Amino acid sequence: MSLRNSWKLCMVKLTAYNLSLWAYPRYGHTPLKLPFIPQSMIAQLLQAYHDSPTSGHLGVNKTWHKIRDRYYWPGMYNQIKQYILSCSKC
Repeated sequence: MSLRNSWKLCMVKLTAYNLSLWAYPRYGHTPLKLPFIPQSMIAQLLQAYHDSPTSGHLGVNKTWHKIRDRYYWPGMYNQIKQYILSCSKC
């Protein structure tokens, strides 16, 4: 795969729609319309998906799979991983 094609697979298209920002990350070749999460909301979202009684303190990959199909922000896998590895209950 050429560098140009690799870049195309990693690109994220951002659009404004009704005063909200949407991301179109490309997992494989299917673009998904996902809400773009600002830095100020990431900690709250991670807490909801990992620490809440209904989330069950899942590991890195399971938590990432739950979040990646619903939201997007740059560097999300690494932030999810850091959050879970720093969890005192896990």
